[in-house]
Amino acid sequence: MADWNIKKPEGICSVCGKEFEPDEEFYAGLAEGEEGFERIDTCSTCWQDKRPETFYFWKTKMPRPEDKGKQKFLNDETMLEFLDKLEKSEEQGKINFRFVLMLVLVRKRILRYKDTFTKDGKDYWRLKITGQDRIVEVLDPHIGEDQIERLSENIGDIMLLEDE
Repeated sequence: MADWNIKKPEGICSVCGKEFEPDEEFYAGLAEGEEGFERIDTCSTCWQDKRPETFYFWKTKMPRPEDKGKQKFLNDETMLEFLDKLEKSEEQGKINFRFVLMLVLVRKRILRYKDTFTKDGKDYWRLKITGQDRIVEVLDPHIGEDQIERLSENIGDIMLLEDE
């Protein structure tokens, strides 16, 4: 589960196969797959009628053709919510994913490193959310640079709101 291959948005509903029109709102989500998270995009109708089971989801819209090439990502608040949602997970792949998501948020200056500590024989990073009094603690899974790089690419693919 450590090396996920998450597809980029394809512009079609994963339930009915309908192609999204420019400016059409749809739901993007992460579903549990055989090898970890899988991104699924669902039109509003199928979301209401045949809503797929997701671990996390967000509402977005299909870009207009003239906006192609401009990459838009989830907002910082949504990324923090996703970090929180992964907090209780005990699956190694999700722990690794959460750690790399935390690194992305540090790079974006949404989280600020405070210190590290050890609890129950495990190392944790303590971080402050910029502009808030809230502190988050993230388990350090001690993964290698290659794995961090692969997971970072997957995070980029997940958080991308439009087709490339």
